[in-house]
Amino acid sequence: PFKTMLIGVLGIFGFHYFLFMSFRNAPIVQANLIMYSWPFVMVILTPLYFSKESIFPRHIIALILCLFAIIFVSNPGNLQFSSQNLFGYGLACCSSFVWANYTLALRRCPPFPVQATSNFCFISGIISLVLYGFESNFVGLPVISNREWIFLLCIGLGPAGAAYSFWSMAIREYQ
Repeated sequence: PFKTMLIGVLGIFGFHYFLFMSFRNAPIVQANLIMYSWPFVMVILTPLYFSKESIFPRHIIALILCLFAIIFVSNPGNLQFSSQNLFGYGLACCSSFVWANYTLALRRCPPFPVQATSNFCFISGIISLVLYGFESNFVGLPVISNREWIFLLCIGLGPAGAAYSFWSMAIREYQ
């Protein structure tokens, strides 16, 4: 269904778009740490998607501890983020938020074949290439050799593609 395709494409594309943009605007390690707060974001958002689920004080405490842990690990000995990287950190938060919403929205979708996840990834990849082209004015685009295309195809079909398919299967099976 169109709604499922829209959720899949926007989820996978949006997640990567915000993540890679955060890498441009903040230190990669810190941005990645912030992005990996998505499980906590998912716990907080779950009642919005599933009325039978509730948030308890322990969830709020865990989220607050998660935020302090991210700040502490990102800046050892200094409990504040550098303001020059705030935009990048915000993009990393967006990435986390998109992935949590993608995961929860996917659970609400009607059953669909796991192969549809490949379509989500393929369309997201095409959108990414087009945006990259526009961003660079189609000047200085990298030339990819046949060997590099084979490696990209293997990564897309293998670890990266399989990971999204398994994630999709696991989310839909989890109740």
